Amino acid sequence: MSMNFRVYYRFIFLSVFYFASIFLYADNVENGEKIYKQNCTACHLMTKARLVGPGLEGVTEKYEKEWLIKWIRNSQALIASGDERAIAIFEEYDKSVMTSFDFSDEEFSDLLAYLANPPVEEVVVSSGVQTVENQGMSNSTILMIIALVLVTW
Repeated sequence: MSMNFRVYYRFIFLSVFYFASIFLYADNVENGEKIYKQNCTACHLMTKARLVGPGLEGVTEKYEKEWLIKWIRNSQALIASGDERAIAIFEEYDKSVMTSFDFSDEEFSDLLAYLANPPVEEVVVSSGVQTVENQGMSNSTILMIIALVLVTW
């Protein structure tokens, strides 16, 4: 009997943790989208296509978080420091100077969360059928699997 209650309470605890993390995660991405739309859309697209600056698809996988924050905060300082990647991007985009943004740490986290998890856009196929690009397993699915493993353990 005691074992059943322990499993039950573990399940309740993990369920609460799971749902709380979903809401916290959603808020960060939502705020990141707001920051992106207010500050980045004039020069960047969420695809690989070039606008004024590079497309941002996959940027969080290509560069480390700390480097991206330095670049967004002040790209010219990063270039002046001799950073090879920064210099290469600067030269590739015709020495266009990126606007500096002094966001808070939370705003940077939110923006990078959005860039890492952009909204999935539906693609209209000529046959009239709509498909959604497969993005793999979501974080919430992974958390639920972990919770189930812990509950059954």
